[in-house]
Formats: sequence, C-alpha cells, structure tokens
Amino acid sequence: MSSVLTNDDEKVGPGRIAATIILALLALVCFGETGRFLLAQQHHLVRIGGSAVLGVALALGAWFALRYQSLAAEEAREAERIAAAQEAVTAEAVAAADPAEGSAEAATSPGPQETAAAQA
Repeated sequence: MSSVLTNDDEKVGPGRIAATIILALLALVCFGETGRFLLAQQHHLVRIGGSAVLGVALALGAWFALRYQSLAAEEAREAERIAAAQEAVTAEAVAAADPAEGSAEAATSPGPQETAAAQA
C-alpha cells in the first residue's frame, strides 16, 4: 500500500483523531520537560533520558494512531474494490453485447413468468 492517501483512505474516525491530538500534546509536554531539565542548574540525567524516551514513544503513538489501518480493514476494502471492478466489467460486457444475441438468448431461455407457471 502506498503512503499517499487516496479519497477512500482519508476517512479517519473522530476517536483516532482525538487519540492523536492527546498523544501529540503529551509528547510536546515531555519534550518541553526535557528542555527544562537540560536548562536547569542541576542536570537530572535520568529525568532527561526518561522524558525524552517517553516523548518519542508518545510521538510514535500519535503517528500510529493516525496512520495505522488494520489488516482486516485493508482486506475488506480490497475485496470491495475487486467486486466493484468486476461489476463494472460485467456491465460493460452486457452493454457491448450484440442485441441479436440478447434476443436469441431471451427466446431460448424461459422468462420469470414461464418459470413460475412451470413450478405451479
């Protein structure tokens, strides 16, 4: 799957958008804390490292919340595209069929009324 979003892929639920915003804000807070710890008189290396790692983890979480799509959703979307393409090909084949062949098939195959009468 390409990384470029198409019209079908742009539909992102409001829950995923909210999760992305929350995680991004938390990542910014962690990066801000990292800067604050670096500018402090006493360097707290564990706090600096911990807030930097947490900020990166939250930023990655925000990115995945926005971009990740489940495999089941991708398979369902692909099956839907294949079915639509097959329907389009079938419709084109029916439209391009010779009218004489269509009337010959209609004459040889029983219609719905004849089938219902034969079953009764």
